[in-house]
Amino acid sequence: MPPRLEYLEGIARGGFLGRDLAGGDCVVQPWGSEDARRGPAPRGAANDRAAYRGVTSAITVLGLLIVAISMVALINTITMVVLERTREIGILRCIGAHARDVRRIFATEGLTVALAGWLIGIPLGFGLAHGVVTLAENVFNEHVLFTFPAINIPIALIGTLILALLVMQIPLRRAVRFKPGEALRYA
Repeated sequence: MPPRLEYLEGIARGGFLGRDLAGGDCVVQPWGSEDARRGPAPRGAANDRAAYRGVTSAITVLGLLIVAISMVALINTITMVVLERTREIGILRCIGAHARDVRRIFATEGLTVALAGWLIGIPLGFGLAHGVVTLAENVFNEHVLFTFPAINIPIALIGTLILALLVMQIPLRRAVRFKPGEALRYA
C-alpha cells in the first residue's frame, strides 16, 4: 500500500503518523503507542517548506526592523555631531570652506559609522545564525540546513552605504545651511 494511503487509513482508524527511527520512514502508529506519546506527527515536505518560509519571513521582518532602528540611530548620531560642532562649522565656513566641504566631512563620519556597523554586524550575524540553527537542531532533533551565501556580504555592504547616505541627508542639509556668523554665535 502506498505510504500516503497508509497514512490516511491510519488516521481514519484513530492512529497518528509517526517516524520509524530505524529506517526514517513515516509509519502510522496507534494513538496509545509509545511513539504516539513522543509528540505530534511530523509534517510533510510541503508543510516544512511553508514553515521555513514563514520563519524566514519573520526573520527578514525583524532584520528590516533592526536596520530601520539603526538608521534612526545614525540620523540621531550625525544630528548630535552637527549640533555639537556648530561653532567648528562656523569657523570652517569663515576661513573659506564651502558647503560641499562641510558635507564631505560629516558624510565621511556617517559612512565610517555605518561601515563599522557593517563590519561588526556581518560576523555577529553569522555567529548568531549558526548558533540559532545549532540550538534548533539540538532542541527539535531535526537537521536544519544552514546557508550563508557569500553574495549577501557585498549586498549588505552596498545596502548599508546607500541607506546611510540616504538617511544622512537631513542632518547634512542642516550642517551646510548654517551661515558662518550664525554658527559662530551659536552657543
